[in-house]
Amino acid sequence: MLAVLQDAHKTDPATYPNNPASQFKSKKRKKNAVRKGRLTPGGMPKLAGAITRKNLRAQNFLWWCLYSGNRVGEVMSIRRADVNLKKGIYLLRDIKTSDRDGEVVEMPLSNQLRGIVKSQIDHDVDSVFLFPKLDGKKQTGLPNSYHRDLDYSFHDYRKLFRSVADGLDISRIIAMRLVNHRSGEDVDSGYIVDDMARLQRGAQMVADAIDTLAGKSAENVIPALKVVSA
Repeated sequence: MLAVLQDAHKTDPATYPNNPASQFKSKKRKKNAVRKGRLTPGGMPKLAGAITRKNLRAQNFLWWCLYSGNRVGEVMSIRRADVNLKKGIYLLRDIKTSDRDGEVVEMPLSNQLRGIVKSQIDHDVDSVFLFPKLDGKKQTGLPNSYHRDLDYSFHDYRKLFRSVADGLDISRIIAMRLVNHRSGEDVDSGYIVDDMARLQRGAQMVADAIDTLAGKSAENVIPALKVVSA
């Protein structure tokens, strides 16, 4: 068909002044630019310093995102009743993927996350949500002050979490589970048991590594975020 159109243009330019075949030429597709997060392990001390200058509510939320690798929407949806300090778990009620609609996922609590839970319950407004708005209702959008002057996106926090996990040689299956990713077509995931004990060890390793990168110690961690036992 393309050859016929081109021949018609050549033999009868009066009838076909423009090459009809030109409209079928495919345009070159631009390759999707891979987003490069600006947050690297070397940037953690500066980020930690900026976070500690914010109010306690903002600090707790931001550190939770860093320590957990959770999506922002997942963090805003966590209810206090979803947290079980004795078992060392919390629940994520998946809000991102349609194939997991209504699915509740158990996630591990590191010691750092336990400290944030305690801080929120002791110091924040009374609410069914762990990170509520000031009126106690569910967060639907974060105040601009939470992220002002930080220069990083929350997705950068997730990427840092995965990078740290990779640097610690935590298995890909466990790392994906820790950030609540489906394994997709990964056949190996069907044979590897991601029991909670393994997840908790991985989560604690990442959280401790993030503290090290941030330059934290028992002396300079703000009281609300000090490690607490169950």
